[in-house]
Amino acid sequence: MTAGPLRFTVTAAWLDGLQAVEVEHLAVLAHALWNTPDQAPKVAALVAGFASEELAKAQQIADSLVEVLAKVPAESDGSFEARAVSARREVRKGLERISALRSAASPSAARKIEAIASDLQARSATLREADRLGW
Repeated sequence: MTAGPLRFTVTAAWLDGLQAVEVEHLAVLAHALWNTPDQAPKVAALVAGFASEELAKAQQIADSLVEVLAKVPAESDGSFEARAVSARREVRKGLERISALRSAASPSAARKIEAIASDLQARSATLREADRLGW
């Protein structure tokens, strides 16, 4: 029997209906191989690179877009409208690139990429108001 975090890969394979671990199942290790929260994004990027090239690229795009979203000021700030429009455009382009990666990925990696896209859409929800208002 496998020990420690490697059990997660066996579980991931089982959840995918497989008897053996495939390289894509290594992606779950991103949730087990860090000690402090600040290490998590670095570990996720490293592990994703081994698990799937498409998944790694999608994670890189999402990480950069999370940084863009973090720089958008509060709605009460005078520069919110301009920054929200710019950020929303970047998020849209990024989601299009992530969608293309999902299409090229294996089924297992595609599900993980879909989760990344969903998380990014949820994070950018406040910018949808800017779109609705035509900013």
